[in-house]
Amino acid sequence: SRPPLSSQGSQSIVVVLDGVPQEAGLELLHGFRVGDVEEVRRLNARDATTRFGTNMTAVAVVIVTKH
Repeated sequence: SRPPLSSQGSQSIVVVLDGVPQEAGLELLHGFRVGDVEEVRRLNARDATTRFGTNMTAVAVVIVTKH
């Protein structure tokens, strides 16, 4: 089983919002309404690097909002 995502390790978690990595980290999630989110996925560092580039050295939480 995967460990839960926590704000204590927020430096090791990158939030990707609609395809764009965000600097705010997990704090960004506090402003979201559930109804605005279409999809949430977790990518390990290897998969995040493959998809978003070599600067992804951490777990990525990928959020796709409804347009």
